[in-house]
Amino acid sequence: MTRVTILGSTGSIGESTLEVIRQSKGELKVVGLSAHKNKIKLEEQAREFNVKNILVSFENENGLIDLATDENTDVVVIAIVGFAALKPTLEAIRAGKRVALANKEALVTCGELLTFEAKKSGAQIIPVDKALGVNQNVYFL
Repeated sequence: MTRVTILGSTGSIGESTLEVIRQSKGELKVVGLSAHKNKIKLEEQAREFNVKNILVSFENENGLIDLATDENTDVVVIAIVGFAALKPTLEAIRAGKRVALANKEALVTCGELLTFEAKKSGAQIIPVDKALGVNQNVYFL
């Protein structure tokens, strides 16, 4: 079973990720969720997927790093926009996670650093559109 944390679970990429997880028949498990402000939707998702590790980043921005580096996470889906994604992406990579990245800003501004750190830690950086496909019951996360 692959354990997945979704940073930005209430947005369109986050919702798509959750749909893939619903279809995975137990092969994927949500272990962490974050939203920027949409606390109600985040709480609904947490109940549906039985997730205890949740964060409203508007209330605690540094908590994104904690979610992204949690030892119980195999894959971190970075579905948050703008430069807010940079620190949790970098720290997830440093922690050796597989990072499904939907955020272009992180790669455009710090691609060299991110790839250097991935080589050091053994982390994988994959585009989220490649990571979220469901094709004949093959889950790319």
